[in-house]
Amino acid sequence: MKEWYDFSNKNFSNYSLDAFYGLGQLYINDERFTKNIDQYGEGLAKLMIEAMKVFTNNQIRGGSNENNN
Repeated sequence: MKEWYDFSNKNFSNYSLDAFYGLGQLYINDERFTKNIDQYGEGLAKLMIEAMKVFTNNQIRGGSNENNN
């Protein structure tokens, strides 16, 4: 997930951890995002938001995700 966070920051915007988690919320709250993401596998949008939630929570708590992409 760190790779996705870094990629998103490099290519789309400068996301804080809260904004990155908010982006993930769009993945499941906006059917256009869900449809686009789920074209790569049904349920991928839900998986992404769960992974983004864990990543941001770990980062906020000071956890290291260097090896947990």
